[in-house]
Amino acid sequence: DGVARLYHSKGDLATAQTKMEHLLDLQQEVLGKKHPDTWRTQKNLGVIYHTQGKQQKKAEKLVLKALRGQQTDLGHNHQDTIQSLDALAKIYLQNGESEKAEPYAREALEGQKALHDDNDKHPDILTAKSDLAAVLMEGGTKMDESEELLWEVYQGRTEVLGPDHAETQITQAALSGLYDSLLGVAVHLAKNGRVDVAKHLLQQVIQGRTRLLGESHESTVQAQQALEAIVRAESSSGEA
Repeated sequence: DGVARLYHSKGDLATAQTKMEHLLDLQQEVLGKKHPDTWRTQKNLGVIYHTQGKQQKKAEKLVLKALRGQQTDLGHNHQDTIQSLDALAKIYLQNGESEKAEPYAREALEGQKALHDDNDKHPDILTAKSDLAAVLMEGGTKMDESEELLWEVYQGRTEVLGPDHAETQITQAALSGLYDSLLGVAVHLAKNGRVDVAKHLLQQVIQGRTRLLGESHESTVQAQQALEAIVRAESSSGEA
């Protein structure tokens, strides 16, 4: 497993795949198909298939089979089980299937909470929240929950790691991206006559950007100007 991971980390996925396939065959023969090490290797092989961008159905099948075995033999809150949940969620997300990814991302988060006594500052819990937020953002229908999760991650990482840490900055960028998306949706809705919904979204963007970047930041000002433009247009239409 260590050798295969080394090739994986170096980007030599073909060699990593060959080594991992050999290891899986060996473990199934020596340890049995239901041994925890076999499940773990099966999951890792599925991830390698997915990373190479080929055999996606086989990748999904391998990880799902490992997950089912881990849930039965190790329990839902075992670290190996949680890692397989996370891997499956990422496979679905990166294949554009956010609806399929969501339940696995949620279960991974619940598993991390149980594993770490619901310590909301634990790095694994924060990462699981960030992963779920990414799934919800991609789905586009649960942006409020995504925003709430990202703020929890941002505050937790700021407190534990500091505001200048790379992971904190990544979370800040994710929040900025969310507000960019909401702004774009608001403008589109306003152009199509759904002014009330557009104004609500813009107010959400303004509040979020003010909290994240400050009231005078150009991104906050941009959202404020967009809201003012919609209000002026609505007023002019009413007068006409």
